[in-house]
Amino acid sequence: MEPDGAERWWLLHGKRTIVADPDRAFGQPIVAEHGMTTARVAEAVEAEGSVAKVAKIYELKPKLIRDALAYEQMLELRRAA
Repeated sequence: MEPDGAERWWLLHGKRTIVADPDRAFGQPIVAEHGMTTARVAEAVEAEGSVAKVAKIYELKPKLIRDALAYEQMLELRRAA
């Protein structure tokens, strides 16, 4: 039996790091491995001042943080267009 709705979307082309999954975080964009929303990652980097600090605090790989920031930047560009 096929599901009635979408299962998940990988949001960065060619990467499986940022996902929108209706079963996790109410479908908000998240870091797939950890479930932290990309918006929260961006807020944390702004508050802490660096990717390295956020990586240490949340025990995330810096690459995942940079991907979350890239996704958030892509959203901002779409909103501005």
